[in-house]
Formats: sequence, structure tokens, C-alpha cells
Amino acid sequence: MIFFFHPLIIPMLFRDFLKSVLQILILLLECTILFRYSKREDATKELTEAVEEGDKDAIEKLSKRTVKVTRQHNDDCKRLLRLMGVPVVEAPCEAEAECAALCINDKVYAVASEDMDSLTFGAPRFLRHLMDPSSKKIPVMEFDICLY
Repeated sequence: MIFFFHPLIIPMLFRDFLKSVLQILILLLECTILFRYSKREDATKELTEAVEEGDKDAIEKLSKRTVKVTRQHNDDCKRLLRLMGVPVVEAPCEAEAECAALCINDKVYAVASEDMDSLTFGAPRFLRHLMDPSSKKIPVMEFDICLY
């Protein structure tokens, strides 16, 4: 079946399509923001209960969930690292891509991450569980990727 549209109708259809897509994106963003706030509120309530009960493990676990990292926190950390002489690299877009590029060019030994995203960008060496709080139980895993 072939449909023929008048040339003036095509821009209207495209505009309506874009409007629908943007409305869906806005709705998804709103849902994501509400979900994150509700998770933080739940953690705050659970933290209050844990403090009342004196459960130290739950307090440590839940206090990490209630922290909201701001731009000021990031700027303070970068400034502190620079003052200590630690180089700071700011990725222009995707951090995993930047880390993989640094590893490919032998500027760093490996990429350390809890997910495997940097492998999709061609990182030749990958460390897992380096910063994981459960790393006391799980050994750091090193992956050496050989491309032939």
C-alpha cells in the first residue's frame, strides 16, 4: 500500500512526531528524577530508624545513599587533588571513552571501573573491584585484552 501526502502535510506530521517524542522524553526525565528523590527519601527514613536502633552497619550503608553530590563537591575534590600534585583529567563527554583512550596511549596502566563500559571503547587493560566496598571479600580482578 502506498500513501501520498500533500507537501504541506509532511512538515506538520514531522512537527507532531517531534512534539510527541519530546513529551515522552520529558515524562521519562520527570519519572527518573521522582524515582531518585523517592529512593533518597526512603534511605533517609531507613537511616533515621537505624540510628534509633543503633545498627552501625545499616547506618554506614544508608548514610551513603542519602548523600547528594554537587558541583561544589566535585570542584573541591579536583582542587584538593591538584594541590596534592595528583593530575586531574576532565573528560569532554564520556568518561569511559577518555579512560580507554588514556590506556590505549599508555598514559595510564589500566582502566578501573565497576562496569565493563570502557571495554566497548577498546581499553586494553581493565581492573574490576578496585574501589568496591566489598573488595575486602572480593579480590581485584585484572583483565588484559589482547587484540590480534
